[in-house]
Amino acid sequence: IAYADYDRDGKLDFVVGNWNTGYRLYHNQDPNTNHWLAITLVGSANINRDAVGAKVYVSSSDHQTQVQHVICGSGLGSGNDMTLHFGLGQTTIQEVKILWPNANEQILETPRINQHLILTYQP
Repeated sequence: IAYADYDRDGKLDFVVGNWNTGYRLYHNQDPNTNHWLAITLVGSANINRDAVGAKVYVSSSDHQTQVQHVICGSGLGSGNDMTLHFGLGQTTIQEVKILWPNANEQILETPRINQHLILTYQP
């Protein structure tokens, strides 16, 4: 099984594969109106292209902080999308902090919700 937001609507979809049988895509059609943020990190200079090893902290208006790590390889014969997805419920974002693999830090204050950000490392 692997997940990705293949239609970029903020809802994670998934694929189930059965060896020598085939694959099936399950499209998430949940009608909820919860907020979300998706972040794709792109490395440059001394940061690997996929930014593997980076950590992203998303602090929301309800004083909660979520953290996710960029990892590569999540299962035998499958791999999840490397975009990080944050579910926000009905809150907004106060701050996004990126800790790049080389320990440099980048902060975004109050980014818009319900969007897919692509952030490239700037040395």
